[in-house]
Amino acid sequence: MLAKCALLVAALGAFFLAGSRNIEGNPPLWWDEGWTLSVARNWLEQGHYGLFLSGQPCPPTLAAHFPVVAATAFSFHLFGVGIWQGRIVGVILTAVALALIFELTRRLYSRKVAFATLAILLLCPAEWYIHPLHMGRQVIGETHLIAWTLAGYLFFLLFPRRPYLYMPLAVVSWAVALLTKDQILPFWLASVGAPVALLSLKRQWRRVGVIVVVSIASLLVWRLLNIGRHALLTSHITQSAPILGLTDVSAMVFVPSIRRAALRFSVYSMFPALAGLLFALGKFVRSEAKGTPFDHPAAVRLMLFALTASWMFWFIAASIGWPRYAFPIVFLAAPFVAFMLFDLTKGLNASASGKALLAMIRTKTFDSGVLGVITAIILIVLMCKKGVADYSHFSESISDRSAESVATFLNNETPQDSEIETYESELLFLLQRRYHFPPPQLNVDFIRRNWHDPNAPLQYDTSTITAEYLVVGKFGKEVYAPLTESGRYQLLRAFGPYEVYRRAR
Repeated sequence: MLAKCALLVAALGAFFLAGSRNIEGNPPLWWDEGWTLSVARNWLEQGHYGLFLSGQPCPPTLAAHFPVVAATAFSFHLFGVGIWQGRIVGVILTAVALALIFELTRRLYSRKVAFATLAILLLCPAEWYIHPLHMGRQVIGETHLIAWTLAGYLFFLLFPRRPYLYMPLAVVSWAVALLTKDQILPFWLASVGAPVALLSLKRQWRRVGVIVVVSIASLLVWRLLNIGRHALLTSHITQSAPILGLTDVSAMVFVPSIRRAALRFSVYSMFPALAGLLFALGKFVRSEAKGTPFDHPAAVRLMLFALTASWMFWFIAASIGWPRYAFPIVFLAAPFVAFMLFDLTKGLNASASGKALLAMIRTKTFDSGVLGVITAIILIVLMCKKGVADYSHFSESISDRSAESVATFLNNETPQDSEIETYESELLFLLQRRYHFPPPQLNVDFIRRNWHDPNAPLQYDTSTITAEYLVVGKFGKEVYAPLTESGRYQLLRAFGPYEVYRRAR
């Protein structure tokens, strides 16, 4: 027991050390992080929960939700303002999420399956750019969301032991998860709705009542947290207009080419997760057919399954298909993949599996048990092969700190009263000059043009820009093409993917 605990601690410690290594340059600081980092810094240093536009306070617009900003600002308060200080929060929360999914899996299945779950998540990534090491070192909401969601399931699983302790913890955890990203709400409702429907058919009204009460309480606390957030920030925030059309271009997308791409990604990169969910569904159906008692752990397994399966269905059927949106699915499906391999290999027993294969070869007989072993071996080989390739790619990634170089240049080589125009939000966090950026509504046009229709217009009037300096990177290249191609701005310096221009005199 002690040795197994030490192994878990060692695995999580190794993850934290690996996640912290070169955290400032790998992956390069990017667009989605920039908004959140800037809002966190402004809130801490200037008391304004938002951005500044030409020196004037403006809304937080595209920053992550309040729990992510608050955690980032708290890290800045403790360790100072900087890239690693902002990113270390994600590394810590990803390690917490790994510990939570281990403990949840251990209680739902077994310790062996729990260790297999960690091995799948850390050694067999779906894609390197949605590996926990990669995702965890970014200032985005997914790692926060997964940690709080898993905490809710674990506390709810422990609820029968000490109801007055674990029920409030489950409620608060789920409420914070709902506050962290709007995306989770329909999947979480499916999660709590599945056991309610089944238990209602079984007429187990007391257990139905418990789930309903906890669910309603979570929604109420979520609402209260929203009210509290609004009250806290009333004097620190500038109200923003809603961004129109964002759901249509990213969350409810029915463009055939995007649907095909999402399906291809799911089959190619998330096949183990798909297989694990289908296997868990088959086990559940067979268990119900046999009349196996539906106890509390079984209800929590069904909740986790419904959450992950509904999320997978949305990814395939309606999402824009970005791999980032698949990360929570891959993470939360890992226990089902591990249990599938556990079941197919006779309890992850390599000796028994090997003997079954040798017996088949000697006797030239074939049965379903051997088919399961062969299937598991093929899956393990494919996942390990991909994992090795992905780790090689990850370890060989070149550190890119170009954003810091650009900011240093602008902070040191331009007059203090200069204004910088850019759409590269990761620079805003580092600049000590006034800056101006396009309105948040442009993000909808940008997504539509780059993923839906290459001919869709970018509605931003660049003729009104008066900034002395212009920085163009990956996101701003198309936006500012009218300025750079017309000669209104002339190239001054280049730093990696960034080009610094100065207004022509």
